Amino acid sequence: MYNLLVTYGNHAWDGRPYNFPVGRIFAEYTVDPLKAKFLPFSYEVAEQVKRYPTLFAYEQAMDAGPTRVGWITSVSIRATEVRFEYVFEELIPPLPNNLLGEHERQLDIGNMEVFRTHWALKDVDLFSVLIEEEFIPNDLMQKVQRGSRLFNSIHEPTAPAAEIRPTVFRIPSVPIDPRLVSIMMPFGAGFDPVHEALRNAVEALGYQCQRADDIWEESEVIQDIVALIHRSKVVICDFSERNTNVFYEAGIAHTIGRPVIPVTQSRRDIPFDLQHHRYIEYLNNAEGLRTLTEKLLGRLKTLMSR
Repeated sequence: MYNLLVTYGNHAWDGRPYNFPVGRIFAEYTVDPLKAKFLPFSYEVAEQVKRYPTLFAYEQAMDAGPTRVGWITSVSIRATEVRFEYVFEELIPPLPNNLLGEHERQLDIGNMEVFRTHWALKDVDLFSVLIEEEFIPNDLMQKVQRGSRLFNSIHEPTAPAAEIRPTVFRIPSVPIDPRLVSIMMPFGAGFDPVHEALRNAVEALGYQCQRADDIWEESEVIQDIVALIHRSKVVICDFSERNTNVFYEAGIAHTIGRPVIPVTQSRRDIPFDLQHHRYIEYLNNAEGLRTLTEKLLGRLKTLMSR
């Protein structure tokens, strides 16, 4: 979960207290379940949302300054406006002003939202997106102090607003294995060298690697797959040849909040809904698979260290 504060004020995010109209708090671009939970705005609500990180942004038509990540520290409620104080997260550098417009899907940004002054609440893990899109420095985790707001937000993401209740399979009640990486990919002799390259990258970092055919615990194959994805810290999905099973498995991983590393032999095989995410493209030959392993090593280091 994160707060999104968008303003038209020129260089408004300069560290000084800011006043926001009450009528624009959670009234726009906030999904109905969150509106029902957090409106009307009150001091009790303020104490809850202060726990969430905040994006301080400007309307996209302006060139008023960068987007910043920070925290709301205090709130005063008046008749028609809310006055709040805030601090920026010093370990995260200023972000591009066009961050919202360039990453609408990942950040749950609605149509024309970037041109409207408002305060919205988003059911999105902000730091997962910033890490995924490489806006957070690779060495950040070495600088974060245990117990700090940033540490807690990265390591203890908030629960989703709605409970997931699938009807085709069961969500297991087992914890995430912090050393497990699962691979979802097409089967066949032509993909055996790819599987070996992916496994080499995972095991080179000292982690465990599993594929669906490595386990047989349930009578239904889909239940074994779901259990494997659920236990995994990271899921690698090979979209080569537009394999429908991999599409489905990637959807499960995204739904239950597991980071996905997309790989493919052709960018045309990446589904339209996922083309805005970075992916690793590779050739299925000796040199291409070595490059795949090298690129995967860097991405795994980032995600597995969270």
